[in-house]
Amino acid sequence: MNENRWLTSTDAYDLLNYLYPAAGLHSVPEMPRKLRLYYVALARKKAGLPPVGEGLLRIAEGECDGRPPPTHLSTRLYELAERVADSGGTDAAALVAGCELDLRAVGYDWPTDRPSVPDEWAREEWSSADGRPLLLAFLRQVPPVSQLTRHQHDTDVLREIFGNPFRPTPPAQAWRTAEVVGLARRCYDDRAFNSLTLLVDALQEAGCPPDHPLVAHCRDVPTAAHARGCWAVDALLGL
Repeated sequence: MNENRWLTSTDAYDLLNYLYPAAGLHSVPEMPRKLRLYYVALARKKAGLPPVGEGLLRIAEGECDGRPPPTHLSTRLYELAERVADSGGTDAAALVAGCELDLRAVGYDWPTDRPSVPDEWAREEWSSADGRPLLLAFLRQVPPVSQLTRHQHDTDVLREIFGNPFRPTPPAQAWRTAEVVGLARRCYDDRAFNSLTLLVDALQEAGCPPDHPLVAHCRDVPTAAHARGCWAVDALLGL
């Protein structure tokens, strides 16, 4: 692996195998925060995710932020994620309703400002395998890259989360003003990436050069392409 290959490869297996080289059968590392957020971002990209799936993703994000679910619920939540991931198709309404009841029964809720089963999720041709990123977000250990097919992975999302490991660009402490950190925190906590234009302005006012990779990433990448775990926002927050 080299920098050019990292920046141009369309093979997610290649990038993930570089980040997390295969370990021996009895040496599988715990799922790190960045990788879990990658699978969360993949799950969110799937059109028509039911609100109960969004609720589950928020639980997975909470674990990334040091708020893991109670130990006695971990297996239950994994099973629920598996059922949601496999629930698409003509029987989706009944399956999702059961998952909603079970998730509420263990004390979790989620926004309900849209239909519990979006049209996309209920399509007859739905392939349940496309829901697997939701399930992987709940794994305790790093999964083999082949848990998803190459087309189910996304190299752009990988680079959004991990940045360029060959050229780390930590921000100068002077750039991390209260305004910059506050805006970065809003982007992270609320996934309010429409605030990135304000963040760019604040960074430049703090002295960050306009051609710095932090500014370029926040300025030039479309809002819809950002995800929680964005390398630039993480860098500004010291995550």
